[in-house]
Amino acid sequence: MKKILILTAAALLLALPGTVLAHNTSGAPIEHRHHMGNHQDWMKQQQKHQEMLLSLVKQYSPDTLSNWQKVIADRNDLMKQFRDPALREKFKEAHKKQWDKLSEEEKQKLFQQKKAEWTAKKEAQKKFTEDLKTAIDAKDQAKIKQLLDQKYTQMAEKNKMLSDKIAELKSQN
Repeated sequence: MKKILILTAAALLLALPGTVLAHNTSGAPIEHRHHMGNHQDWMKQQQKHQEMLLSLVKQYSPDTLSNWQKVIADRNDLMKQFRDPALREKFKEAHKKQWDKLSEEEKQKLFQQKKAEWTAKKEAQKKFTEDLKTAIDAKDQAKIKQLLDQKYTQMAEKNKMLSDKIAELKSQN
């Protein structure tokens, strides 16, 4: 049973919350639905993802649990701030201003660059998940700890980037 839980956690560890499409079985319309599911589904999936991360940390790297809890709490707080309608509007306006300044050729080049970055990120996440699953199957605690430390560093860096962006947006008039 423990192995099934660990394998399930590993499989879902880095699954992007938005990749699971929302299924509307009630027949009621879903408002503000995007191609990757609605916001509530994303938030639920994000919470499950965080719980599974913490479960793995508790088991394989308990000495870092308080750091993980802090980085996850920081992420949740930053995302809550970022969801503020006034801040989102500032973000959209700033993005539109930058986009409008670009020529069609620059837009196409930027699109291709972002597409390549997204593809590389997806591949890295897939490799990470596979490496973690392999390490769990092999009961390689050192490798699992290394991978969790790598994920922690990535989350802390992303939090810093989000914090900087939020501060920048809040400072705009």
